[in-house]
Amino acid sequence: MDIKGIIAQIKKYSENEFNFSALALWEKIITNDSSEYMKFKYADILRLCGYYSKSLFFFNEINYDKVPFQYLYFIHLNKGTLYMDMGQTELAKEEFSKCFTFNECDTVPYVYFSVLLMRAGNNRDAIDYLEQSLQKEGNIDEVYYNLATNYAILGNYETALYNISKCLEIDPEFPNAIVLKKDLLSLISNAENFSE
Repeated sequence: MDIKGIIAQIKKYSENEFNFSALALWEKIITNDSSEYMKFKYADILRLCGYYSKSLFFFNEINYDKVPFQYLYFIHLNKGTLYMDMGQTELAKEEFSKCFTFNECDTVPYVYFSVLLMRAGNNRDAIDYLEQSLQKEGNIDEVYYNLATNYAILGNYETALYNISKCLEIDPEFPNAIVLKKDLLSLISNAENFSE
């Protein structure tokens, strides 16, 4: 099978989320083509398969001077995700912060950055980042979901309910949003019952 055939097969595997099958084919390519793009794709599939240290090795092998400006965003986003997966919070924050420079219009790094803040118990800071991202492009439903989660953690159930409702207006099938909305309605109802 030639390189084009291998890449077509990888695309098919990736669409079906057959990450380990795609990884086996990437290993064939990386031995013949060590371009920055191939290092990035290989590093990312390693991340998806849980080979974090090997993934980090290939991310660190990328020569950023050879990467076109418009693609640096994706490298920093995925490397930040790798650090997040590894539990390296400060390094993840650094990579996500770099994303703001390369693509200030996308919601994804704001959401990921807010997740790191939320995990550290900095919910108010997470809310600030998420509210900034409402002016961006991308997965606004995910922004509202994370706003709802942060407000719920802070005990502000009415605001959490507002945000989860906005999430469901955009995507009525958003994972976990229906359950969170039911949970919030129950909390609000119970609070009203206890106050009577």
